[in-house]
Amino acid sequence: MQNIHGDGNLFPEIGYHIDEIFSYQKCTNIPSRKVAEKMGMSLREEYADEKNISNGEMSGIQIILVLLVGGLAGIESVLENSQFERPLIVCTLLGLILGDVKSGIILGGTLEMMSLGWMNIGAALPPDVALAGVISTILVIVGKQSIASGIGVAIPIAMTGHILNTFIRTIALYFIHKADKYA
Repeated sequence: MQNIHGDGNLFPEIGYHIDEIFSYQKCTNIPSRKVAEKMGMSLREEYADEKNISNGEMSGIQIILVLLVGGLAGIESVLENSQFERPLIVCTLLGLILGDVKSGIILGGTLEMMSLGWMNIGAALPPDVALAGVISTILVIVGKQSIASGIGVAIPIAMTGHILNTFIRTIALYFIHKADKYA
């Protein structure tokens, strides 16, 4: 909401109207925009949201910290010593780094509840929740996507991480056998 004309009246970023009926909404609210256009409304004026403006970029220090947290979570997902790779921890830390702790906690908590059902039995590897947590948190906070989008993307990313993990361990097995041969 913005005080556009300086008269105390607050307006959101975008406004549609039919004659004297107005619809004010966020410019990122695509479903409402489509409904307004389908009803015959036309765009009257678009207002900048100076308070919530984001260009979707991260600062240099944020990039370094995200890489550090992501790298540590990736290493910990292989070692499985301290549970640092858990989505609740990773997403919350990334939310703190990227400036939206609330979204990080909500996304991390939801992914944590989902990952509780992923049980690895025997030598089976679980989906890569560290990779899913890192990428989905960046998508939600930096990309200004909904938490539902982050959750929807996290599942295929976790499964892709699982496949990559299996592939890397298979390749490493070749080098282990070579080392045994020369030992």
